Amino acid sequence: MVINMRSGPPDVRCRRFFQDNWPQANREIFGWGEQERWQKKYTVLTYEENGEILGAALFWQMGGVGYLSQILVSAAHRRRGIGARLVTAFERECSACHKLALKTYKDSPSQQFFARLGYVPEAVLEVDIHGIDWVYMRKGERECGRK
Repeated sequence: MVINMRSGPPDVRCRRFFQDNWPQANREIFGWGEQERWQKKYTVLTYEENGEILGAALFWQMGGVGYLSQILVSAAHRRRGIGARLVTAFERECSACHKLALKTYKDSPSQQFFARLGYVPEAVLEVDIHGIDWVYMRKGERECGRK
């Protein structure tokens, strides 16, 4: 037996292994094997004035979940509602999703911002990336007014 290790993205052989074997594993676990169901659809939103980007958001959708992975408003333009507009646009674009999710710093102004927009904590990730406590927040069918 040999375990090989190398840095970087998977090579062609490794990608082919996953491509060939995940469908069967998914059929065993979920009852379906279509790999397209695991493809993330990425979208970028920008808020612009006079050709200048003042804020931006990056999100993806997969399997009925819309995940807001990044949102940022330039320091000079915060507290003008730009972040809320970007979140609203994200939610509109993910209207077919049953769940909206994001991760932010625990007990931070950003957590309070998302709470004001109806997001609730789902899990706390203690001592996570860079040793920081993060909170995973969601807005589901009840919070979105769907049920």
